[in-house]
Amino acid sequence: MSYLHDIPSIRDIHPTLPAVLGSIDLNRHHDAGDNIAPNDIRHAKAVAKALRATQESGQNAIVTPQVVLDADMRRLTVESAYSTSVYAPANMQQNMDAILDQLQQMNQRFDQINQNLEAVQATANNGRILSRNSRLQRSAFSPLEKTRTGSGLQRALGLRPPNIALQLADIVPAPRVGETPPQFQGGLASYSNAEILRMIVFYNDDFGIVLNDSLAMRIDKFRSYLSEF
Repeated sequence: MSYLHDIPSIRDIHPTLPAVLGSIDLNRHHDAGDNIAPNDIRHAKAVAKALRATQESGQNAIVTPQVVLDADMRRLTVESAYSTSVYAPANMQQNMDAILDQLQQMNQRFDQINQNLEAVQATANNGRILSRNSRLQRSAFSPLEKTRTGSGLQRALGLRPPNIALQLADIVPAPRVGETPPQFQGGLASYSNAEILRMIVFYNDDFGIVLNDSLAMRIDKFRSYLSEF
């Protein structure tokens, strides 16, 4: 049985106290790893009792009510360390690790639930945006909200035409579900291959584009993505 953490002496906490009060050592502390002994409890009780008696008698002005309170808290800490070492299950650390693992799994599930709810909300919002865009025909479109988690970088790299640079610095890290592309340009007719690729990265969606598609075909497929149910 050993202490799991350091327990300072009452004099460590209040350095103005004498090292010894009567016959009681006020400088006794316990380091993590030290063996826990019943005598430690008796000593902590004696320190707290002696300091309380001194404070109540008014014999020493440096023994304040705060000193007495801290001595009582130290006694409780020593008692708690002893009772934990005697009565806590031997596999307490394993149990704590298991609890922490379960909490981490719960947090991951909550994150997944939250992502699913964000995707549902984005899909619902997109229904209204699609309806509005479908009436615009070839006018300036509004961007849809992102519904797929993660980045579409690998998709874009697989669809990148030869000699087309892919500038990704402005969209790293991957945007969250529900976001829309920053500074989105709704006039699709002027889009370049690089701009289509940036949309693929943002939405994590290839819009049905294949590698051999011309720029005009890519624009048309992206237009369909923004305006067709």
